[in-house]
Amino acid sequence: MTAITIQLASPITCCVCGTPFAMGRELRLSRLDDHRSFFCPNGHAQSFTGPSEATRLKQELQWERDTTASLRGRLDQAEGSLRATKGHVTRLRNRAAAGECPFGCNRRFAGLSEHIAKKHPGEHLEGE
Repeated sequence: MTAITIQLASPITCCVCGTPFAMGRELRLSRLDDHRSFFCPNGHAQSFTGPSEATRLKQELQWERDTTASLRGRLDQAEGSLRATKGHVTRLRNRAAAGECPFGCNRRFAGLSEHIAKKHPGEHLEGE
């Protein structure tokens, strides 16, 4: 025997007279997508005005994609800023390790590199 599939109608209530009536699934999906008019049994025209489920999902997907792109941009910017900050810190640490003033006056202090070697032996500076 062959099984027969029956698509159930969707119940709808007329927005004018309140009469309940049924609409086939395919017709309902078509009217949800194209927003064309359909009629209740008493002849009152009506239509679906809101976005269809497919349209709503497309809009939601686009919003998610836009949000993801924005967050990726912000992440790239933050990573670039972090790299720049690490570069500045490394330069300052290397200046201090060499006994130079970290504020750029180019003065050298003889005891600074020895102090770092004795009191901070776990510090590994780049270039060492």
